Amino acid sequence: MARQKAVELTTIWKNKNVTSALKIRVKSMVWAVFQYGVKGWTLKKSDRNRIESFEVCCWRKMLGISWKEHCTNISILVRKGS
Repeated sequence: MARQKAVELTTIWKNKNVTSALKIRVKSMVWAVFQYGVKGWTLKKSDRNRIESFEVCCWRKMLGISWKEHCTNISILVRKGS
């Protein structure tokens, strides 16, 4: 459900007129939807990897980085500032 919401927000992620601060606030709402769905899960390592993959996917869309650029997840997280 959260991935669907992230896809629906693609126009916001790609819009150059929307500030990064607003994009981060919108991402936090998507993340809240995701965390609500995860509350009852027993997390395995594979689940954690999928969660990290989803988060980095959202950051890539927000920062306008294509998967074709072959950037590592760590470099994406460094670009976003954490």
